[in-house]
Amino acid sequence: MTNYKSSHRSASKGSKNLPNSRNDEEISSLASKNWKNSAHKFDNNVVNNIFEKFILDPDNSDHSISKLESLSYLEKYLLPNFNKENKSIPLTVSVACLLIKKYLETGHLYLKSNQSYKYTKEKDNSTSLVAPEFSTYFDLLFDSICEILLDFSQSCTNNQPKDLLIRFYLVKFLSICSQFLEDDCIRRKVLSIVSISMWDSALSSYQKNSYFLKYPTLKKLFKGFEKSLKKSGILFNFDFP
Repeated sequence: MTNYKSSHRSASKGSKNLPNSRNDEEISSLASKNWKNSAHKFDNNVVNNIFEKFILDPDNSDHSISKLESLSYLEKYLLPNFNKENKSIPLTVSVACLLIKKYLETGHLYLKSNQSYKYTKEKDNSTSLVAPEFSTYFDLLFDSICEILLDFSQSCTNNQPKDLLIRFYLVKFLSICSQFLEDDCIRRKVLSIVSISMWDSALSSYQKNSYFLKYPTLKKLFKGFEKSLKKSGILFNFDFP
């Protein structure tokens, strides 16, 4: 993985927080030049600049992310260029931040590469907002986020404010994902890093039962796990209703 942590610190030296109005003007100018009005050649330097100057600005990041979201930064510039060959820290974290913003505004977690939405009906009659490319983008994003967090966890020099902010965004995204376990794609990835025994230890009986009511499929997984434990002579107290 590219050692971004050392380079992004030097790039940010001497930068000053800008008022929201000036930020908006600068972001709008970048959008016009790079993705809003017509197709332009993708430039990682643009992503890095926006990431450093706006997304990692602790005083104005929320407002700047909202502005970027309103200008379709995710759909028109980030996702079309997010792939196995191009999943740098700035690009990956930028995608996660824009998705967090969309979740906070709509209550949905979704990925899309254009403006068309697709509603799918779930077996339990719930409705989730999903794009045709959801599975492809989500798998890559989830794996990239886990890779970044693992790299950070193994580093002894990642306690700078911006490094902590990056970890905050990524952990927050993973936390949001855990609320959509009814989606097969999300559940498969989330459960790959969280074992059932960990869930049992971390959650109270009330919390577990709340999840079971919301996600019937998860309850089936727990019941199957409980049966296998009984056969082996080990038993966790799942307290099923």
